[in-house]
Amino acid sequence: MKQQMNDSTLKNVILKIPESFFHKAAFIILMAFILLMPLSMCGLVLFAFNIHGFAITMVGVAAELLIGLYVLYEIYSGRLSKLKDLFKFRVWDLCFLALLLWSGISTVLADDLELAIMGTGYRGEGYTMYFVYASIYVCGRLVPWEKTYKKLMIAYAVSVSLLSLMTVVQYNPWLQSALGTIGHNFVILEIQCMKYSAIFHQINHYGYILNMAILCLAGLFLISTGWKKYIYAVLFCFNIWALIINDTFGCYLASIIGLIFLVILFIIRDRKCVRQAVVLIVLFISVSCVTSLNNDGILGTNFFVLGTEIAPSNNLFENNGAGTGRMALWKHAVKYIQEKPIFGHGPEGLYYKYRNDGIWTDRPHNEYLQYAAFTGIPSVFIYLGALISMLVYCLKNLKKLPQELVVIGGIIFAYCTSAFFGNTMYYTSIYFFMFIGLLSTCHLKCSES
Repeated sequence: MKQQMNDSTLKNVILKIPESFFHKAAFIILMAFILLMPLSMCGLVLFAFNIHGFAITMVGVAAELLIGLYVLYEIYSGRLSKLKDLFKFRVWDLCFLALLLWSGISTVLADDLELAIMGTGYRGEGYTMYFVYASIYVCGRLVPWEKTYKKLMIAYAVSVSLLSLMTVVQYNPWLQSALGTIGHNFVILEIQCMKYSAIFHQINHYGYILNMAILCLAGLFLISTGWKKYIYAVLFCFNIWALIINDTFGCYLASIIGLIFLVILFIIRDRKCVRQAVVLIVLFISVSCVTSLNNDGILGTNFFVLGTEIAPSNNLFENNGAGTGRMALWKHAVKYIQEKPIFGHGPEGLYYKYRNDGIWTDRPHNEYLQYAAFTGIPSVFIYLGALISMLVYCLKNLKKLPQELVVIGGIIFAYCTSAFFGNTMYYTSIYFFMFIGLLSTCHLKCSES
């Protein structure tokens, strides 16, 4: 009887929460994730103190608590009272839910259960982090207004641009000297992280963030008017410069592909966008040429190496050094996938596999191979099913979609391209899942139009 009274009291308390609370709280949590980037930068350069990982963990816990409360709200309100109620959701929502459950089975079956649950100390991306990703995705679903989408995009673009200021200082020793103690903290930062990697451990991690920011700024340029348009154009160029200096060629190529994809979408929607699209392409090429020439032909060297590796006279698949050593990692990953094709080796399950083979890494530097090795081949099909079903729906309803969601679709496409050359990370993937969550509302926006 006492248990029934407690359940009834909890139900009454939760049902008194206005639904708008969840919308506003989800927006605040997503904004907090975005603002953590410049705040963490301030902590590093002003005090040589890194709060980034701890802060993301805390906000991640807040996201999980909010979504846990929201699920109870949905159950008590009768919207999720039966299993069949789940099928009211779209295909991509069910795919992501299936992916989370499949990953759970893979975790239980992992050789190293603790590693699969908690992840490594460096990455912190075990199964517990998957729940944070799921919570961020749902937070994105709960943000209902196009104007709010634009606020999040602006905050993201500005936050990443502030991080790019770190590249300016690192690139210029005179500035480091002029900044005194703060400049010295940049030296400490380069010891903790790689140079030109901002607050992140690796330059390729920073490359993903820059890649999404460049597409975000390109989209903001296309959908904005007046003086703001010029600001977005300047920041667009600034972050392209930072990405080239960063020297993550895979992310640079992904930015090109993503930009072409985005401008094509806008031209299909409205032929009047052709002039603006041309401006973006010209700016991208101009900044690339100038930056590369001033930095020992950095892009020319990368394109030359790429051309040499893929030349018909060279056997690309026999060249283990291709893609900065990625070919060897990919070939080993395929071998590991064949060992456990259904449920994989569990999250972070390649940590010891690579080391036993004499390779000092724990990821294949290809997210799709990573998912297949960690949680099995079916999980990759589930994951791609979610993304492709969303993409197909958006393309079919392209002219009905709010322009903000078209931009977000371009951001996601660019990230998915860069994923062929990189890894997930708890402080980069959160933004990808945020954008996916925002795009997942596409069917609601199309029905409103």
